[in-house]
Amino acid sequence: MDEYLAWFLDVTHWHWFALALVLAGFEMLSMSFFLIFPALSAVLLGLVVYIEPTLDWRVQVLIFAVFSVATTMLGRAWIRKRRAADGPPTVNVRGQTYLGRKVRTSDALENGRGRLSMDDTWWTARSIDGASIAADTLVEVTEVDGATLLVRSVEE
Repeated sequence: MDEYLAWFLDVTHWHWFALALVLAGFEMLSMSFFLIFPALSAVLLGLVVYIEPTLDWRVQVLIFAVFSVATTMLGRAWIRKRRAADGPPTVNVRGQTYLGRKVRTSDALENGRGRLSMDDTWWTARSIDGASIAADTLVEVTEVDGATLLVRSVEE
């Protein structure tokens, strides 16, 4: 029994690398971007222990805790910054994906109202200024109002 306890108390860099693999595996299952930072900390600590193998296991645990907090805070800030730079997601707002897109009208927009065919869907369309737009005119989607695309004619 003492040899098992000694194995746990004599922590080497391989223990930290194994912990990193376990944490990375759980991260893959959970996809939460939470366990990846302690996994990174375990890898870093494994490198530290590889360089300085005489560190006491208590000091190693303390360093792991500090590394985990630091990498989690830095990683969360980095993710937040990247998400802010990407802008709001448009995955579930299909009309927003058409902003800036140019298409030819298949039907005329009478009194500024009509419909457009974009991809495989017919959309209700409205010209921004309320002017009529003839059929086969190149228009650009400038705004989306619910399920209505607001368009303006553009020069070719």
